[in-house]
Amino acid sequence: MIPIATQNETNLGPYRVVGAPRPGCMQMLRYKIFRGKRLIGVVASLPDEKKCRDLESPPVVPAMKEFRWTGPVGRPRKNAAPRTAIEEEFVA
Repeated sequence: MIPIATQNETNLGPYRVVGAPRPGCMQMLRYKIFRGKRLIGVVASLPDEKKCRDLESPPVVPAMKEFRWTGPVGRPRKNAAPRTAIEEEFVA
């Protein structure tokens, strides 16, 4: 018989972590993280205090940059001008 997990509650510093069985999968726990009475996040694996702090105030994510392909696509055409020094840097 497969053991069924029960709800448990732990404290990590100022955070309260409540683990309850996930719906449809009674062996895995879903952990809800509270700061005071406010829910700040839900994770599937047991979090540590750093994970709780990251859920409360997420780290800054830099803006996305546009992707540009700067390398040569294929073989140069006949009678094409020779490569410049700048193009040689991108190829290497």
